[in-house]
Amino acid sequence: MFKKFIQVTILLSDLEIICLLAIAVFGVPHGAYDYEFIKTATKERGSNFALMIAAYLTLVILSLILWFLAPTFSILIFLLISTYHFGAADALNYGIKSENLKHLKICSTIMQGGLITVLLPLLHWATISEYFRELQSDHGTLLNCLMLGGLVWAISALVVFVNLFKSKQREKLIPIPLICLSVWVMEPLVFFALFFCCSHSWSHYKKSHRRLSFEGVFPSASFFAITVLAWVLIAIVGLGLLSVSDEGLQLTSNPNLLRGVFASLFALTVPHILVVDFLIFSIWRTEGSTPEDSVLTT
Repeated sequence: MFKKFIQVTILLSDLEIICLLAIAVFGVPHGAYDYEFIKTATKERGSNFALMIAAYLTLVILSLILWFLAPTFSILIFLLISTYHFGAADALNYGIKSENLKHLKICSTIMQGGLITVLLPLLHWATISEYFRELQSDHGTLLNCLMLGGLVWAISALVVFVNLFKSKQREKLIPIPLICLSVWVMEPLVFFALFFCCSHSWSHYKKSHRRLSFEGVFPSASFFAITVLAWVLIAIVGLGLLSVSDEGLQLTSNPNLLRGVFASLFALTVPHILVVDFLIFSIWRTEGSTPEDSVLTT
């Protein structure tokens, strides 16, 4: 998993480049609320705000270093934590609630999150493997892990389906085949960009805005400042990303736009998940908040 960088170059289409830019411009900013969440959490817990911010930034830096030292391991961690992050939101309302059985909550989380992190790469492996090569990872190891994950996903989906069928919630079975069909027919980066920007990030933005009780339409100045800093990070990681050749717009291998976006996403996602899925959720859960208010990771 710890591999030396090799020279690889892929030619991304204009649509793929647009998707990567959309992820960076419209998807990444939803994590800018973490600053306000940390401020709220430290105030309610009596913790040191500066120390929490320092820990957050340290995690970003360490995650970024890990990505370049061990890309295969980092991608596996990224897929694993993203499965939890996307699935724990219970966007399809399949029953991730405290009164449900633990195994059902786990299966529902894996099934929903795995649609993006397991099923998508498996159905488009020819394309995804090229992305993984460009990210300097061992795509063979990743494929083996994804195949194992696919088995776990299928078992989890079966458990959820049986539960919905027995509990007479059969109407909730309809979205999954439709989503699977969309995953299959759409380009992988297009589907991920639509999901990440229009579903995950937009829902998080609305719930965060409401939970933090901002007045008016626009969030605080810190939101915009941190968003700009995140864009700067992506630009730095992907510095020298574009080179124009006679054949079109080409992304050089080290560094590049693809790695700039996903390495930065990984570095920002690790502390983001710790803040949203554990720190903040645990506080609001003890306050007796509703699941809709508490869960921000949809």
